[in-house]
Amino acid sequence: MKQKNLLNLDDIQFFAGGGMSKKKNLLNLDDIQFFAGGGMSKKKKLLSLGDIQFFAGGGMSKKERELRQALAEKRTEIEAMTDEGKMEDAKKLLAEAQLIKEQIQTYEDVRNMQVSYEQEEQKEQKGPEAKIQQPTDDIAGKEVKNHVQLFASAIKTGEVPRPLAAMKEGVDEDGGLIVPQDISTKINEKRRQFDTLANLVDVIPVSTNTGSRVLEKLAEITPLVNLEELADIEELENPKFENIKYNIKDYAGILVLSNDLLADTQEALLQYLSNWLAKKSAVTRNTLILEQLGSLAKTTVSKQDDIKDILNVKLDPAINATTQVVTNQSGFNVLDKLKDAFGRYLLQPNPTDPTKKLLFGKPVSVISDKYLPNGGSKTTPKYPLIIGDLKEAVKLFDRQQYSILATSVGGKAFYRNSTDLRIIEREDVVLWDTDAVVYAEFSSIKDAVPNTEDPSVDLGE
Repeated sequence: MKQKNLLNLDDIQFFAGGGMSKKKNLLNLDDIQFFAGGGMSKKKKLLSLGDIQFFAGGGMSKKERELRQALAEKRTEIEAMTDEGKMEDAKKLLAEAQLIKEQIQTYEDVRNMQVSYEQEEQKEQKGPEAKIQQPTDDIAGKEVKNHVQLFASAIKTGEVPRPLAAMKEGVDEDGGLIVPQDISTKINEKRRQFDTLANLVDVIPVSTNTGSRVLEKLAEITPLVNLEELADIEELENPKFENIKYNIKDYAGILVLSNDLLADTQEALLQYLSNWLAKKSAVTRNTLILEQLGSLAKTTVSKQDDIKDILNVKLDPAINATTQVVTNQSGFNVLDKLKDAFGRYLLQPNPTDPTKKLLFGKPVSVISDKYLPNGGSKTTPKYPLIIGDLKEAVKLFDRQQYSILATSVGGKAFYRNSTDLRIIEREDVVLWDTDAVVYAEFSSIKDAVPNTEDPSVDLGE
């Protein structure tokens, strides 16, 4: 062995372990017997550099280290060529680097083909069926060897000893029970839409359970006639009125809470339940409003111009000025993909609120499919499209906004040791002006097609 390939103390200090002398950093014979070869056979076969090359220099020969250095330099040159745009030169260097890489791979394959002396000798003595006895680090206590011998054996045989028993967190009784768990009792709310449609209709506070409002009837209004001198003045037709009645109804519910739960929990449970009941109030009002709108006659829409007909003709110009569009998620999904004759999306962002969309300049409100379901069937759904001024079309008579009261002594709460939360809201929803809104439905609407016969249409734009 040449001098430059000798192992120094730093290279093999792991194997010396606790066997080093405190006075001198020398290894005793037991610690280095693997390297000396005394424990291998009577023939005293000394280990070559190839057998201990893992300890001496990472398992690489001088030539292999030179090749790896050359490959790194090639890579730097290729990156520089590429940055400068010299692609042809970079490709040539890349081919040279590939050859160097293949040589390095060959060296690695040769190293992996090495066989230890102990395996060779035991195969000669006991035949090919012989099994090499492996030292074990059995913490259960049968056979324990020092770390130097264990590691040396692993190097010689290529097999790593495995402990027969170990503590692990995957099994509760072997240590898993002492591993802490991250358990949080905080109530995390799911984000869902609970916007109330009451913001789109007209809410009228009232102080009685029943009542009515007078609404004029729309009728043809004729002009005044020309009056001749000394002629009798004709009588005018009388205006007509109708009575819109409301009848307040109570909507309520009770939520029973165990007092033990309230005493033991550290979370703001009552605050969470207050918010939860407010969501139920919003859903209740939405349901009442949509029930009234759903009673209107349905108009079928099959093309974009049908929507314009509703806006321009079916709705009065005074109503059109304050019109909004209401649809559900599925309907909005169809509308949001429509394009006009010039390939532009039909729905445009609302300049005053970029999170909202406009349909022909009218703001669009989207309601969950759960609360505004499709008509028709699953295979051929009909999507709702409510167009008009809902404040003129629907009135919500509010006798008492929802109120929440709690008791732990009244009713059954005292007997069952509970706290009862009660929510009550009192209201009625009626249709007011049925001509102020159109309830349309559509199954599909095609993109608009440009009119090629109109000379004023520039298809190049």
